[in-house]
Parts: sequence; structure tokens; C-alpha cells
Amino acid sequence: MATRRPQPGANVAKLVQRNDYYAAQEAHAEDLSKANQVAGWHERKFKVGTQTSAHSKDNDLSENATNEIAMELRSADKQVKMQRRARLLELFRREALQYEAELNARGLAILKDRL
Repeated sequence: MATRRPQPGANVAKLVQRNDYYAAQEAHAEDLSKANQVAGWHERKFKVGTQTSAHSKDNDLSENATNEIAMELRSADKQVKMQRRARLLELFRREALQYEAELNARGLAILKDRL
């Protein structure tokens, strides 16, 4: 019975591959840590900027942040209204088709303008 022997240096190649994998994972973890620090800094600045205080030197920042929030809310409101309108139009179209199908099943029809 011939046993298959591993190639010479296979264990070294596997070790190098594993070390490369760990190095890539450490670099990724470091990138995530940096991104987390930056995000935390921005969150702290935003919280400080949105607090309205007469004694604050960053009063302009809080006013800008308040304006930005109001603008985002208006934009979100507009998007919600557009989505609702589209869903209502689709609902009306489906109901009209269903009503027409019920009438057709009874041998009736709706007069449609065909231009």
C-alpha cells in the first residue's frame, strides 16, 4: 500500500498562507477601528452642534444642523407622499381591472374611450 506523502515545503506554504490571511484580517480590523473612531468623532460633533445653547460658541453650527434636519424631514415627507400616491394609483388600477373582470364574467362591459 502506497501512502501519499505530502510535498516538501507544503507545511511552509500553508503557514505562509495562514499568516497572510491573519495579516489581512488584522489590517481589516484596523481599518474598522479607524472608521469607528471617525464615526464617533462625527457623532460627538453633531450632538454638540445640535444642542441649542446661548452660551455656546458653536451657535452657528447648531443652527445649521437644525436647518439640515428640517430639510431632511421635508425631503422625507415629500418622498413618502410620492410613494403613497403611486401605491394608491396602483391600487385604483387593480381595483378597476378587478371590477371590469367581474362585469365581464356577468356578460357586461364598461365603455372605454379608445383614442
